Amino acid sequence: MSQKTYFVTGEVSCFDTWKKVSFAPLSQLLKWLNDKAAFCFDLETTGLSPHSDTILLASFGTSLERYVVDCSYYDVINFKKYLEDDKVLKLGANIKFDYKMLLKKNIIMEKVYDVLLAEEVIVNGIYSKLHENPEQNKRLYGKLFSLAKLVEKYYDQKLNKQTRNSFINRDPKKVPFTEEEVLYAADDVSWPELIRDVQLSEIQKSNSNVTVKLENDVCLAVGDMEYNGVLLDTDKWLNLATETEKKLEECENELNNIVINKLKLTQFKGAQQHSLFEAADTEPKTTIVSTINWASPEDCVRVLNAAGIPVTDSKNRSLVAYMRDNELVFKLAEYRILNKAVTSYGKKFLQNIDKTTLRIHPNYRQLYPDTGRMSCEEPNLQNIKKESDYRTCFIAKKDHSLLKADFSNQELRLIADASQDPVWLEAFMKNEDLHGKLACLVFDIDKANVKDKALSIGTGNKTYRDIQKTIDFMLAYGGTEHKLSDTIGCSIEEASDIIKKFFKIAVKVKEYLDKSGEFAKKHGFIRTLPPINRIRYFPEFSTLHKLSPREKDMVLGEVERAGKNTPIQGSGADMMKIAMVLVRRWIKSNKLRHVCKMILQVHDELVLEVKNDYTEQIKQVLEQKFMEAGKVIVKSIPMTADVDISEVWKK
Repeated sequence: MSQKTYFVTGEVSCFDTWKKVSFAPLSQLLKWLNDKAAFCFDLETTGLSPHSDTILLASFGTSLERYVVDCSYYDVINFKKYLEDDKVLKLGANIKFDYKMLLKKNIIMEKVYDVLLAEEVIVNGIYSKLHENPEQNKRLYGKLFSLAKLVEKYYDQKLNKQTRNSFINRDPKKVPFTEEEVLYAADDVSWPELIRDVQLSEIQKSNSNVTVKLENDVCLAVGDMEYNGVLLDTDKWLNLATETEKKLEECENELNNIVINKLKLTQFKGAQQHSLFEAADTEPKTTIVSTINWASPEDCVRVLNAAGIPVTDSKNRSLVAYMRDNELVFKLAEYRILNKAVTSYGKKFLQNIDKTTLRIHPNYRQLYPDTGRMSCEEPNLQNIKKESDYRTCFIAKKDHSLLKADFSNQELRLIADASQDPVWLEAFMKNEDLHGKLACLVFDIDKANVKDKALSIGTGNKTYRDIQKTIDFMLAYGGTEHKLSDTIGCSIEEASDIIKKFFKIAVKVKEYLDKSGEFAKKHGFIRTLPPINRIRYFPEFSTLHKLSPREKDMVLGEVERAGKNTPIQGSGADMMKIAMVLVRRWIKSNKLRHVCKMILQVHDELVLEVKNDYTEQIKQVLEQKFMEAGKVIVKSIPMTADVDISEVWKK
């Protein structure tokens, strides 16, 4: 590939020895940009923080001509007009990062194409089973999507990315750039255009044009959200963390007490094997307390077995049947809730606060998992349950409020619209309580009794409506009688009876789900609802011929369940992404970015930080934009949104 490479800098003495790079004045680059309907763009920086790190080099180019700008001489603000132009396409790899770096300069980039996002859309689902461990799988999955990987895939060439390390904490005034570093920066704007050209045929083939456009549009909204970050009440968080640690310690002591004093478990010779426990009638001479790690699944199985509970694993689903009557199992479940809170949201969580902004700036992944939902990491704020007190630690800054907007019964409305089930449609058209209505039919009770305790099902602590809500979501996603039994704490026979009654009422829902599941099993892929039509592949199909009949049935069962789940959950994700794009555009067009900021996204929920003078106006806008987003996918019933205004993030 024959290319021209230019370095735009105030330091020209170096060009006497450079062989592959020429000097170009700023005016030449600006003229070049004026003529472009599309160009590739990339930044080299001193680090990964848009708030504390510095832009070193800015690269503009195509496959034939590249310009690398020395930003210690020419600030990127010189290119604001071109980067913000919504008629000029900016191509790149991991554009969200570059966008966040530009936000510090008040440059609001528009109209982008990220080759990495496009690639994830094209191969969605194919790499979902890289590793059994979820965290390890996530890391491996992420490594598949890089500019170097795509260059290798589509053009069988290798990019040297080692030079990147030379930019970390760099002071260009003290250490001038080398020709090798400039060429490295130039390479990053040589390939996106070429990769896009190849990707377009794959996008057309899979009918993914709309999905790719949506992901590129929402990429900028996600960048805004990550850059803005969220404020935390650190004192309140610390108090909660300390209190939870104390409760965890108390719970662990109670578990040990059950083992020692009530069950009288002891450890015999060969205890070093850590597996020989049995019940004793007398006080044990040696306790096992010091050797039990209650956070260890293996240790829990050994203790449970010794206590007469015949389980092969200690997962909650295996223990549900013992939860009501066994003190050890009940207390172990409590321990796990507390331990998760301590490990996930303990004192260490405060390390996520950025020292420059004093806010938390998580990283959102737009296309992981395969349904199209966004996931959150570093830290994962989507994991904080609605009922958790930890939520109330996330606060608005002075003179601002948090506006939390979420779709009302989003996924159930999607099911109703997709299936055209008359019972479900009527409930939403008449604004009835669907869960309550179905509870009356499934459990044969009066409307007045739906909030009574369901003593005959589960633990007896939940109402008929609460249990029906669990049933509705689980069965709508292809849940089995075993899964239902484990979740609500009933027998297999009771679960089977509930499922029969449910689908006798929701006939069209069953027909739709069965049709989706069968399609996935037959074709090896499934789509979300029109017009997005996000595709998800099931790569297991390529290995079916290698499996035993039993293994094959298990794999096809998983595919069937995913085929039922994906169109609904994925369409919900599509709808939220559309809403985020609409909200972002409205904020920008009304020049309100300084008073209204997106800060959090959790599945069907979007949180904004808004200046108090604008809360009522923005509340109405959010309701409107969520309804508009809903109408794109759901046609027969209205999609509504609930918007809450408060000083803290709450349920």
